[in-house]
Amino acid sequence: MVTFGPLYPPASPALAVLSDALVVGAYALAFRLQGEAMVLRARLPQLWWTGHMRDALNLGAVLAMVGAVTTRGLPLPASILVGATSALVLHTARSVTWHRPGRSTTPAAVAVALALPPLFAPAQTMDALNRLAAALF
Repeated sequence: MVTFGPLYPPASPALAVLSDALVVGAYALAFRLQGEAMVLRARLPQLWWTGHMRDALNLGAVLAMVGAVTTRGLPLPASILVGATSALVLHTARSVTWHRPGRSTTPAAVAVALALPPLFAPAQTMDALNRLAAALF
């Protein structure tokens, strides 16, 4: 049976609080970087470098989320899955609501919803990821 591995919880309560703050900050940073990528896409589509810059911003968002979720105790393969999936869902939410008039709170709500499982239920998140890996592989 294939699994992602065990959960490695932070060694002390202070480190747990720090890793929680890192997760919140990383998801906020990813939310902001996704917004900047959408602005580049909308305002400067004719410039050759904007596509590369959007890719760099999206990569920065994924790396921030992967690093933060890893500090919460998830093994690196599980953190990569969580971070990449979160970035894709956040980008989709941004893309769907981008052309709506007024400001939509949907992408912010999606970012908060994606950050909650690794924050408040890392063991259950790890169990779900291990069940997913066993079912897929």
